[in-house]
Amino acid sequence: MQEYAEIEKYKDVKLLCVEDEPDISAWFLRHFSKIVPSVFVATDGAQGFEIFKRERPDVVITDIMMPIMNGLELSKKIKELSPATKIIVVTAHGSTEYLTEAIEIGVDRFLCKPISLPKLDKSFFSCAQAVANEKELAKKKDEIIKIGSIDSLTLLPNRRKLIEAVNECKHPALAILNVDSFKEINDFYGHLAGDTLLFDIAK
Repeated sequence: MQEYAEIEKYKDVKLLCVEDEPDISAWFLRHFSKIVPSVFVATDGAQGFEIFKRERPDVVITDIMMPIMNGLELSKKIKELSPATKIIVVTAHGSTEYLTEAIEIGVDRFLCKPISLPKLDKSFFSCAQAVANEKELAKKKDEIIKIGSIDSLTLLPNRRKLIEAVNECKHPALAILNVDSFKEINDFYGHLAGDTLLFDIAK
């Protein structure tokens, strides 16, 4: 299993385990609580889906054969609601029919019982890494968008953001604030003084 020192990158990953056998469910909780801080357990698909809607976990590990709602039905409902969620299906039935249905639903991993711990961990870490990568990419995208619309000195929305706001407004009205003799301030006192003045005005 991966060294726990490497697990820091998965600290924001939330996991849902859906299993109707109490011993396995308890084992899932004990095992994965050592890896990620947010682990939720459910005993059937219906309960699992309610927890999913409330907690929005990033990774779901589910058995197939369960009462009320089976694991494939649960997986289908989750993927319809959140296609990016990673799903690992665990089953005692190695039927190609189940495998084909799982592929059609978009399940990310398919494991057969008895559960092999190395294979389970490998599947989980693969999904968790994909989640971590997607979150990092989304964070960088947000930063790029923010940089593109915020003035780096004053931290106020820039000209590009102003144009976007005006275009989105049905009846725009603008008030223009001008700093008299700003060029002379820069020339006489230096650009640092000019930048300080702009920053103070922005505040």
